[in-house]
Amino acid sequence: MEVPGYRIRDELARDTHYVVCRGETHDAVPVLLKLPLSPSPHPAAIASLRREHELMTALDLDGVPRPRAFEPQGALVLEDIGATSLRAVLRPGPAALDDFLWIAPELARTLGELHRRRLIHKNVSPESVLVEPKSRRVQVFDFSLASRLPQETQAASPPQLLPGRLGYMSPEQTGRMNRVVDYRTDLYSLGALLYEMLTGRPPYHSDDPLELVHAHMAKAAPAPAELGSGVPEVLSEIVMKLLSKTPEGRYQSAWGLRADLERCAREWTAKGAIARFPPGEQDVPEAFTIPQHLYGREAEIRVLLEAFERACTGRAALLLVAGYSGIGKTSLVNEVHKPIVRLKGRFVSGKFDQLERSTPYAALLQALRGLVRQVLAESEPRIAALRERLALALGPNASVVAAVIPELELLLGPQPPAPSCPRPKPRTASTTCSRASFPSSHGRSIHSWCSSTTCSGRTPRRRSFSRACSPTQRCATSS
Repeated sequence: MEVPGYRIRDELARDTHYVVCRGETHDAVPVLLKLPLSPSPHPAAIASLRREHELMTALDLDGVPRPRAFEPQGALVLEDIGATSLRAVLRPGPAALDDFLWIAPELARTLGELHRRRLIHKNVSPESVLVEPKSRRVQVFDFSLASRLPQETQAASPPQLLPGRLGYMSPEQTGRMNRVVDYRTDLYSLGALLYEMLTGRPPYHSDDPLELVHAHMAKAAPAPAELGSGVPEVLSEIVMKLLSKTPEGRYQSAWGLRADLERCAREWTAKGAIARFPPGEQDVPEAFTIPQHLYGREAEIRVLLEAFERACTGRAALLLVAGYSGIGKTSLVNEVHKPIVRLKGRFVSGKFDQLERSTPYAALLQALRGLVRQVLAESEPRIAALRERLALALGPNASVVAAVIPELELLLGPQPPAPSCPRPKPRTASTTCSRASFPSSHGRSIHSWCSSTTCSGRTPRRRSFSRACSPTQRCATSS
């Protein structure tokens, strides 16, 4: 890997798309270089580095490496203070308590400054933190996912495709909590990082990405004080507060967190012990936020979840959710994400659009295309098993279905042209697709949501239907 005008010495950190290296300029000035992993980077990767350079240039913070240059071929050049990655520091095991008590407040201070500037990092992890023990400097970098929006809605993508590091991702950032993502997602990620500093391991670990998502959403990690001898109770409580599943249960500002951590550091330095106190006594919300909770919909949520549980026994279930536009039908249906993740099911959705009224079953086709894209994100052994069963189920109709679901060719391979008909109609292919059995492996359930059926020229309602499949069953997401 070469960058004209720079000499690369060693690798500092990497993720799935980029690598950070330590190097120097032609006149021996030490620098850090963030480079795409691909020798022929996609223009989007270069554009992401350019955006990151612009964000970091505008910050001008001690806790963020200062950009020195952006090379058009795809290289972000940063200052080098001689720091090392926090991941390398934690590789032998948990951090010493003395180190924890100077690193943690500095991280909280930097996040507080970012949030004060209305910037959400969205990717806090040991790989995105640099520490320099001699000068006790801490820097946060990797702003590839950073956002200036006050809040965002994360789509429920397959876990393998979610941007960011899954082990440190907040529940709402997985897109399955029916909540928007705001600055408090950084506080959860920081909690996961501090948990690893105290215990030597992240709060949740699994080789199955969907299981890891479910752990973030629903499982309580053991408190650090229960795992590591010598971890003060109050530090354990501070970290567990950061790891609250709902943003309202966490610290509401990084400044409140910093105040508690500095209090712990002062007591540890003066007395060699930390007295217990209620975490968050000096916590003041960074911004006014309204709790994101569905009020007065308990009965409807119960009906929805009961229908889903019945569908998981192998019977198809159909629900019609009626209401005026904007009343909250989609928010209600999104509540089913949590049990779907618990059962390792799939959620697909489609929308009847006014501009697509001429396409029969447009919403169903959209949902099935989304289902195929989810399958393509699976591991190769699962894809191979499903490919075999799907080819057997579709038989000679595979080419007909692939004509309306182009993604199917990525799963089954190129298909021969469909047999010519006197008057081919899209409805025929759609009906074939609806009646064809879409096999499911590993006992997964499939929940489909069709929105805005007013535009479909049919019943002016919204449809939600699901079907659960056992490993020996074939199932179709059709009503």
